[in-house]
Amino acid sequence: MMDSLFGTVLDNTSHEQLYYQLYNILFQNIVEGVYKVGDLLPSEPTLVDYYGISRATVRKSMELLVTNGLVERRRGVGSVVISNQPSSALNKVASYLKRTVTDDGKPFKKVISAHDIKADDKLAKILCVATDIELFELKRVRYGGNTSFYLETVYVVHSYLPDIHKRDFSKESLRSYYFDIMHKRWVRATQHICAEVASANVAKQLQIEPGSPILTIYRVTYDQNNIPREYMIKQYRADKYYLVMNLEN
Repeated sequence: MMDSLFGTVLDNTSHEQLYYQLYNILFQNIVEGVYKVGDLLPSEPTLVDYYGISRATVRKSMELLVTNGLVERRRGVGSVVISNQPSSALNKVASYLKRTVTDDGKPFKKVISAHDIKADDKLAKILCVATDIELFELKRVRYGGNTSFYLETVYVVHSYLPDIHKRDFSKESLRSYYFDIMHKRWVRATQHICAEVASANVAKQLQIEPGSPILTIYRVTYDQNNIPREYMIKQYRADKYYLVMNLEN
């Protein structure tokens, strides 16, 4: 399954090491569902030849995927995808949104904006910081082919992740950056799911009419010291997702 990797390149001039660049490419393809559970990743020799890198570099990338619980290496078979959910992410939730369709083309994320803002009263209260402190705001739209699915807005305190403005989150996983580059760990989150109508700006990004129904998740994520570290808003097209809840005794 090399088709999904065609056109991807490794940058020898980047500050990121080659093994991590390859890891991030594979990570993105796995968590976005391009490689599904049970799929084989391209073999080590294939990746070595395609990217012109050493086998040691490929193996280091694979080791990270194994560590994150995404891949299992099987003797005589290869590297098999065993999960599309990294073990380092928060995955013990009682509800989630599920796509109503699965054949809308290759998934990707487009960055709409990424810049610093001053925390207003609302954001300062949510993140437990002083008003006017610098926050980094990231807005991205998730697409499948030419179809938009959701708008994601993320707020983090810039001083907590000082180089976040240098990253390209159209290609890089935000979670991978948190966990694997910055070695941050979230331990819990609170979230609210609301049925809302799309504003003109949201409707434009989601390719729907203003006033159309959307599902919105408001999530605050905390570290091991119970400090809120991230505030995320995800606004989903209601015609593309539905809510699933798992109830256990």
